[in-house]
Amino acid sequence: KVHGQVSIQQQQQVAQEAAGLLDQLWLLQQPKLPQCRARELANMIYSLCLLPTTLQQQYQWVVTQHLLPAFMQQLFTAGPQGVSNVVYGIAASGQQLPEQSTRLLVDRLVAVLPDAKPQEVANAVWAVATM
Repeated sequence: KVHGQVSIQQQQQVAQEAAGLLDQLWLLQQPKLPQCRARELANMIYSLCLLPTTLQQQYQWVVTQHLLPAFMQQLFTAGPQGVSNVVYGIAASGQQLPEQSTRLLVDRLVAVLPDAKPQEVANAVWAVATM
């Protein structure tokens, strides 16, 4: 450590360990995706989108190729928190969605708006404006 800060070497080691853990988690979770509910998929998308940039880029394919398509198949069962978490995660990570997916997510947000908490509304509005 230099003056209480973590060295670059230590940061790299932590990132490698985190990547190894994420690899193991994905291997365990992937076969279970068909049984996951919309809320569980939304939580995974949100979590992976908010990883540190290096890890986020490394696992972006999991979001775009597996989790997001699975979530979109269950979109009409998703509640306000799930939809809000997905659009927030995607926007915060700087990823771009196909226009049709964005439109479907926004339509679902509007449909669940009466049940949404103020924080969910605020996060969703920011995310949609950012996307």
